[in-house]
Amino acid sequence: MKRTMSITNRTGLPRPIYVEPEGADYWMLPEQTFQLRADVNDPCAQFEILDNGDSLQVWPSNDMGFISVFAEGHELECGHQRPQAA
Repeated sequence: MKRTMSITNRTGLPRPIYVEPEGADYWMLPEQTFQLRADVNDPCAQFEILDNGDSLQVWPSNDMGFISVFAEGHELECGHQRPQAA
């Protein structure tokens, strides 16, 4: 069974999503929507999301597999849209 959730950045700034426990980062531009997807063994399993104000952390709950991140139907790679270091 698959669990999915859409997240939209409603801030005016780029906002990172950190997918745990790997710490993979994906950067959302303002008004951009990402979809989280994971296989689950338990139909009650949900994504655990912590809003840190300037970023989001997403954890898989028990009985949930690896979390993949998609935008417009395409799977994203770690570091997607990460700002360049100054």
